[in-house]
Amino acid sequence: MYAAETLPAWFWVMYYAYIFASVVASIHAIRKQRLIWLSTLHIGFIFIIPIFGFANAIGRMEGNELDHLIRGLKNFELWSISELVGYAYSLFWWGLYLFKKKNGKF
Repeated sequence: MYAAETLPAWFWVMYYAYIFASVVASIHAIRKQRLIWLSTLHIGFIFIIPIFGFANAIGRMEGNELDHLIRGLKNFELWSISELVGYAYSLFWWGLYLFKKKNGKF
C-alpha cells in the first residue's frame, strides 16, 4: 500500500489558522453576548467538519483531500454534503460577524 497525496503545507497552515481564528472569534462573540446560538453552532461545526473530512479521507486510494471531497460531492455522499454545509455556514457566520463588527454592534 502506498501513501496517498496530500495538500501542500501552506494550505494546512492557512486551514488551521482559519479554524483557530474561527474559534477565537466565536468565543469573543459569546463573551460579548452577541450571536450566542449562532456562535455556539459555529464552534460545533468548526470541530465536526475536520473530523468528517479526516475520517472519510483515510480510505481514499488516490488524489488529495480536496479531490476526495469533490468526488464525494459528485456522488452525493452524505459526509461530503455535511462538510459543504459546514463550510457554507462558517462563511455565513464570518460575514455576519464582520458586518456586525463593522457597524459597531460589538
